[in-house]
Amino acid sequence: VREGFLYSLLDEAEQKADPLISASEELARLRSRSVTHAHELVDWTAKTFAAFGIDETEDEARYRHAAALLADIGWRAHPEYRGKQSLNIIAHASFFGVDHPGRAFLAMANAYRH
Repeated sequence: VREGFLYSLLDEAEQKADPLISASEELARLRSRSVTHAHELVDWTAKTFAAFGIDETEDEARYRHAAALLADIGWRAHPEYRGKQSLNIIAHASFFGVDHPGRAFLAMANAYRH
């Protein structure tokens, strides 16, 4: 905590991990039907963007990656409420490494997915 003591206890790979992607993966593991499907969706969207020649900034690619990981977190909710519930989960999640517009993008992408 203070002066990064806990951070210093992490191995190098954990220190370099993107906090947004790590948090999204954890939420996918806890709430999605299949984290494997979430990773397949990440790969599929990356290939689709490349095939269509869609250029992404680094932040856009991160947000797409996170949105794909979070795509199925609302599956347990009633179909009429899934989008709103997913939006609320993302809006109130304790994500680091994302600004307000980025969080809004993730929440809206998931809401429109439903």
